[in-house]
Amino acid sequence: MSIGKVKIGKDSYRKLQDNFYLYMTKSGFNLERGNKEENEHILIEKLKKITNYETQEMFEETKHYEQEKVTNDIEIMRNDYKRVIKKFNTLAKRYSNIKNIVDETIYKTEQIQLENYNLKQENEKLKQENARLKDYINKTFEYVSILFDFSKDRLKRLVNSFINKINFKNR
Repeated sequence: MSIGKVKIGKDSYRKLQDNFYLYMTKSGFNLERGNKEENEHILIEKLKKITNYETQEMFEETKHYEQEKVTNDIEIMRNDYKRVIKKFNTLAKRYSNIKNIVDETIYKTEQIQLENYNLKQENEKLKQENARLKDYINKTFEYVSILFDFSKDRLKRLVNSFINKINFKNR
């Protein structure tokens, strides 16, 4: 199917965005084009969480409720009261949902921070152990070179050659 010069199809939106980008940049606007190769589909629920959709929707829907009604008609006031109570209940539920999301996010953040701290501690211990083992190997080379009357560098070359041959055979 086509509309005018634009063909509707699998790539129609990508082409539209490409053409828009070219037009805008040629017109002097500093516009960045997204990465066309690494795009991934995001589920609607995940996108709503990322963009705080529910919070934004709640504020948009409640803008006109902030206006004060001025009337002496009891029926209008009663209906408005019912509407306000209903909206309050809806907002209370949304608040609970948002609070749960925030609490869960805070908990996950704390868990990640703790895991990060533990990994940093483990990394530091491994660095220390690595330095200790390097020192141990270096001392071993010194003693073995003295025992066999080899230069330390020659002994290292022999050992490295032997290790490389073993690694090559194991591939």
